[in-house]
Amino acid sequence: MEHYLADISAFGMLSNLCISYFVTIENLLCLLLKSPCLETLVLKYPIYSAKRPPKFAIVPECFLSTLKVVRFAKFTGGQQEFSFAKFVMEKSQVLESISFSCYKLRGAKMKKVKKKIFSVKRSCNIEFSDYLDT
Repeated sequence: MEHYLADISAFGMLSNLCISYFVTIENLLCLLLKSPCLETLVLKYPIYSAKRPPKFAIVPECFLSTLKVVRFAKFTGGQQEFSFAKFVMEKSQVLESISFSCYKLRGAKMKKVKKKIFSVKRSCNIEFSDYLDT
């Protein structure tokens, strides 16, 4: 793996991760692959991919055994963000809830994003809300 995060040690005891800055999907996946005990993931800003479309070749271990809660705090409904959300919903085997605080989404666009999200096969609760700056 040719990546600057490839040489960091695993976060074997990390159970909660809140990312409070913009991050690429590729960097996020590297962190998730090194966080086998992660239970909660909060993304405070929209995520994006350096590659179009993003590649999801490996499912992080936490998706299979521990990840229960995912929160998108500023979900914009972009294709790359949706691709990651879909990946989480389809591959996370113990996911209990995923929530989306929609940022700059109103009316017909919000309805379209909700329809797209609810069309994904999943076994968890989905929550939507308007973005509130907290």
